[in-house]
Amino acid sequence: KGVEQDAEFDNWVDVGAFTKRPDYDALAPENVLSMTLKSMKSGQQTVSIVTDERPLYVGVDPYSKFVDRKGDDNITEVAEN
Repeated sequence: KGVEQDAEFDNWVDVGAFTKRPDYDALAPENVLSMTLKSMKSGQQTVSIVTDERPLYVGVDPYSKFVDRKGDDNITEVAEN
């Protein structure tokens, strides 16, 4: 009979940029353009990543280290400008 509710969040989270979509298998090092820890808090935020090469995918907690009921939305394809 539990009732789901939002919880406050304040933690360091992996943020990455990739040339291939992260999945259940580990990516080869050449497919990871950037992987860094960023401080994240509850609410909407903007994160900037600078890479030498244009990433095809970016992700927040891309390997789902945190409990997340909608973990499939942590990675997104980079749109053309």
